[in-house]
Amino acid sequence: FLHTYFIKLHKMLQWMEEEKKIKMTRYGMNIGANDGKTLGPDPMYHVFDGKKLNFDGICVEPDPVAFAKLRKNLPEDRIRKVNLAMTPRDVPGFLRNHSVPQNPDVIKLDIDSFDCDLLEAFLQHREFKLIHAEINYEVPVPFMFARKWSPGIKFCMRPFGFYGCSFSYQVHLMERYGYKLLQLFGYDATFVHKKYAYAFPKARYIDYVTYYYSTLKVQASLEGKTTGHLKHPKRKRKWRASIFEHRLDTAWNGILDHFSEASNDCAARKLDFGDYNSALKGDFTFKGLVSASLNRNFSLTPLTEEEATESAFGKEAGPFK
Repeated sequence: FLHTYFIKLHKMLQWMEEEKKIKMTRYGMNIGANDGKTLGPDPMYHVFDGKKLNFDGICVEPDPVAFAKLRKNLPEDRIRKVNLAMTPRDVPGFLRNHSVPQNPDVIKLDIDSFDCDLLEAFLQHREFKLIHAEINYEVPVPFMFARKWSPGIKFCMRPFGFYGCSFSYQVHLMERYGYKLLQLFGYDATFVHKKYAYAFPKARYIDYVTYYYSTLKVQASLEGKTTGHLKHPKRKRKWRASIFEHRLDTAWNGILDHFSEASNDCAARKLDFGDYNSALKGDFTFKGLVSASLNRNFSLTPLTEEEATESAFGKEAGPFK
């Protein structure tokens, strides 16, 4: 498949600027930057690196240990470093206080928490050419899942599977703001604004269901070579069976069981952004394995299609495509 050919983020930007002659602001944003270089490795490092694209920009990282490394890895003054646990309601003031241009070229967002709520807050105030964001691949297409933000909920470092948003949710969110899926690789999806979609071959724009199930990450999971909470044999069996047997009810129940366990794990923790030592130092143990459905401590109320659309994307979203 031509669409499986992976293109690095800085190469995409370089192609747009040098080959397609698209006018750039040469400004990037890295939200959830960690140390800015090694983890992943971070796709924004070469965007900022003086030997590569040499973009100006801003990096945000709440973890104090990772932030210290970030300052060493990207010491240039043209790249602002902010030690902040950002929430959606912080975004307008953040953009204003740090003089972020109206049209940054790229944003990368990966906070292992309420990723899509935070990303949508940025989309409401800025327009980007490229967006690079983590997906929760463990929630299979077509399920729509997003971990939501609320002022009353403590931050909890990601229990496996209970983080970010599913690929289906993210694709629909991006469509609402005018972005098309350009690439899916591993845990990360890249989107391009429709204004600039002409810069890349049409073969890269395929339907997201095909894209998801043809990625090496999902193919490996279907073969039983999994990571995260799917390492556990019972979870692995449930997940694979739900795909192979087209049993979405099996997948749904498995997801609910795990999220019940994960939410209980989060609720039991005393750590939050204000007092944790470090995600890099902390010893996080996930004691639960597979929860029984009877032990779930929450109830579900099915929504109509109209209610689901409004809940996920606001009143003006209209029906799903």
